[in-house]
Order: sequence, then C-alpha cells, then structure tokens
Amino acid sequence: MASLQARHSRSCNLGRPWTTFAEATKQKGCTCTPLYHVVLRRDGRLVREPVGHNRKEAERALDARRGDVARRAYRVLDDVRFDDWADRWLAGFTGKQNTRRVYEDTLPVGGADRLAHPVGAGNSNSSLSSRNPSALAPLLLG
Repeated sequence: MASLQARHSRSCNLGRPWTTFAEATKQKGCTCTPLYHVVLRRDGRLVREPVGHNRKEAERALDARRGDVARRAYRVLDDVRFDDWADRWLAGFTGKQNTRRVYEDTLPVGGADRLAHPVGAGNSNSSLSSRNPSALAPLLLG
C-alpha cells in the first residue's frame, strides 16, 4: 500500500529527516517546506519517489500511484549503470548490421575502457583539461 512521507530540511524544528504526511504541518512544528515522497514496497524494497513540495500535488500523485498499483501498471525502474544498460540494449538490437557496428563503436560496451575514441586518451587535442565546451565539440561530434 502506497503512502506519503515528508523529507525535511536539516534546519527544520521537527528534528528528524523523515515524517509521515500528517506530521509535516506547521501545527505539528514543521518550519521548512518538506519534499513529499510517495512511498511503497516493491519486492521487499522500500521505494521512495519524490513528488514535489506542494501538499495537494503530493496527494494527487499518491492517488495516481495507488491507481497504477491497482491496475498493475506500476513498475519500479532499476538503477542501472549506462555501460551495463548499453550492453543489454545492444544484445537486443534487431536493426541493420551496419547500424549495429556504428553503435558498437560508440556505446561503452563492456565498460568505458572499450569506447572507440576515449576522450582525452591519446587524442592530439589535449585541451580537455580546460573544460571549454567549444574545445570538446570537435572531439565529440567526430
């Protein structure tokens, strides 16, 4: 069952970072504008989704999430590193072989050390240390 919790700022007089939605009021002693989260358990894991600082919008988000759960349309997104995601995506790619080769050369398949043109690794343009976007553009655009 989904519920609402509030994440308070360090300077809040309540003295604790997390409270229930009902406790996050001025009458209860809250002196900050907390960030509300829809909270639920998925596969034994606690999942907190930030929904904003507005109480009414937080209640609407909770109602929407409860509807999603009831319709079985809700799913938790996994926190996946990009190179791991790229490996999975490329394994399931069904496009043309030439397009696949291009993606294999540009995606960090098997980790960042497998990039076709690692930025700053042996490139003649060593101006990357300046972090000037105009210096990076020719290297990133090809």
